[in-house]
Amino acid sequence: RMMTSISSRPAAALAATVDFSGATHLLDVGGGSGIFTTTILTAHPHMRGTIYDLAQVQGLALEAFSAAGLSARAQMVPGDMFGEDWPAGADVILLSQILHDWTPQQCAQLLGRAFEALGPGGRILIHEKLIEEDGGPRANALADLDMLFWTEGQQLSRSDAHQWLETAGFVDIQIQATVGYWSVVSAVRP
Repeated sequence: RMMTSISSRPAAALAATVDFSGATHLLDVGGGSGIFTTTILTAHPHMRGTIYDLAQVQGLALEAFSAAGLSARAQMVPGDMFGEDWPAGADVILLSQILHDWTPQQCAQLLGRAFEALGPGGRILIHEKLIEEDGGPRANALADLDMLFWTEGQQLSRSDAHQWLETAGFVDIQIQATVGYWSVVSAVRP
């Protein structure tokens, strides 16, 4: 619930910034309580959405879908993003605040799974607080230290995101600010 609270403004900014007009199905990997999926689906009523996350958060996601009137267009599929196949059929995969928790090797594994789950022309969105090559801005550098202390990961730099996506096979990599210190990195599966 805390993550829902601190993510509501970034979710609204992502929904407003990204052009979802050609998208039909969002797969929100590690989508937790559903704040990003519900916000995007509310703003883009032509879309359907699936959250793929651990079974422990399924009740929160289903509650969020019901409260937003999205139960007919949204679902929660429980699973392990590292150990199981991802749900098929999405043309957009969202990893919001996911990669910063994991080692570069684990991030490469997740990006490979995203590539496999998308069809040609499918798009991946990585929504994170990116750090600049010089380590700034200060708020994101502090978030980077937090990730190093609490998880196995770190905040991504723009060049990390670009390199990792290219290595996974993605093309047309673009980075766009969303709100505050947040940015969205988008790329396409050829």
